[in-house]
Amino acid sequence: MNNNQIKTEFYKSMFNNFNLYREIAQKLILWYMYEYFYSDNRNKWKNNQLVFMWWTNLRLCYNLPRWSEDLDFAYIWKKSEFPFASMINFVVDKLKKHHFLDVEAKKINKNTNVWKTFYVFSFTTVTNQKLKIKLEIDVNPPKWWLVIYNTIQNNISFLPFITPFTYKITSYNPDTTFMWKFGAILWRPYVKWRDIFDIWWYLNNLYLIQNLNFSYLNSVIKQINEYSSWNKIDEISFDNDWKIQFINLFQTTCFNIIKTKQQEIIKDVSPFILDNWTREIFLTDLQTWVFLTKANQLINMPII
Repeated sequence: MNNNQIKTEFYKSMFNNFNLYREIAQKLILWYMYEYFYSDNRNKWKNNQLVFMWWTNLRLCYNLPRWSEDLDFAYIWKKSEFPFASMINFVVDKLKKHHFLDVEAKKINKNTNVWKTFYVFSFTTVTNQKLKIKLEIDVNPPKWWLVIYNTIQNNISFLPFITPFTYKITSYNPDTTFMWKFGAILWRPYVKWRDIFDIWWYLNNLYLIQNLNFSYLNSVIKQINEYSSWNKIDEISFDNDWKIQFINLFQTTCFNIIKTKQQEIIKDVSPFILDNWTREIFLTDLQTWVFLTKANQLINMPII
């Protein structure tokens, strides 16, 4: 059996776990994006211009115990300086050459999100199934974010034809990501059930949060009021009394969502939770709601 046949048989067996297949593809995309910045003297653009954010960031950098579907980035400098198409073509060529039978990436324009750029990677697998990963780049992100340098290690070394790799990537820090999730729970006009799982995980890992980044949250509010069709939102005050009211509102909103939509949450989230142990704890906590009281610890955190 030659090397290509080995790859084919391996991917056939691996595709039984669709989520694992997707995460391997995500890691390879990130790796080749990183390689793009440090090959052919392209480092003049530097990889810290694209900041990795949201839930795949938490999955890969902080072990969020659920699978995540998309790759999200904030482009923190002038969009005219960055060669998006060149980077995407580089990544696609690498994926085709080394790993997948058929890969394409298309730029998707969405009129409702004119400040964002979307690429969708479509993988035709050896089982003729389609796997899509959306790469979203916010070219006008809210201000006052905080970033951190995270190391992503290749824990897919069991693949016989992928060279082990370790690299650093610039990410939003957990404070910034938590504030976005905080705001989404309060103001998004619809509910994403996975938000509740992510909040549950954050409240059980409060050591990750050092500050309440209200400066970032006010910048998010400004963009919501300017660009979206959501209801208009008043900016946040930085005094302690208001912080207490804000956290109480957050707890009440989460409680009402769980109380009225528990079965929808379970149905949506369960397939994405990594292991049975985490799933059982999460489902038990949904029944008692006690985990929401941990938000009281946020009252003692400094505001920035």
